[in-house]
Amino acid sequence: VIFKVSRAGILETIMDECSGKLKKKNIFILHSGIGNITEKEVKQAAESNAVIFGFEVDCLPTATEAAERLQVPVKLHKLIFKLTKSLEGLENEIELMQGNKFTAVVKGRGQIQQIFNLKGKKVVVGGVSVTMGKLKKDDKYRIVRKGNVIKDNLALHGLKIETQDATEVKEGAECGISFAGYQEFIKGDTIEAYTEVERTHSFSFAPGIK
Repeated sequence: VIFKVSRAGILETIMDECSGKLKKKNIFILHSGIGNITEKEVKQAAESNAVIFGFEVDCLPTATEAAERLQVPVKLHKLIFKLTKSLEGLENEIELMQGNKFTAVVKGRGQIQQIFNLKGKKVVVGGVSVTMGKLKKDDKYRIVRKGNVIKDNLALHGLKIETQDATEVKEGAECGISFAGYQEFIKGDTIEAYTEVERTHSFSFAPGIK
């Protein structure tokens, strides 16, 4: 971020209040100063993907034109509490963008009806009734028990309809399912097939003078 304010005392207050909080969120103060926002500072913000905050100052005409052209967000405030609120909004945005970038989308669900221990093999097969969507060979899987995920990111070992290997099993059908390295099925467990998709978050600090 870049700060421009009207007086030295205000700048000192803002630095004391905000610098520590911002650093904890991995937001760094690129530049701070007294007086109106200049074209040079807008270009500096554009090069560093920064947001400019102004308090009791204006943008010089050349800076306004540069902010629009270079798509730099500039937030101007005359009340300190609004500046603080705007900074908190930026902190929340950064936190969302730095969080988990992927989310699970459930593609199919089934319930364990029976459990089979295969003789001579360290494999436990769950007899599953598919209740939603499809269970597919290439999906990731997780086990849900009493509403809690107890095992995640399971790789499929086997998926069969009767004795035949299957690539997918549709809602309403029954199948046998087993996972590599997992044998702790309990009757009534829910099996969820899912894929991971990238979580998108649009940056609401729109470019231009606000």
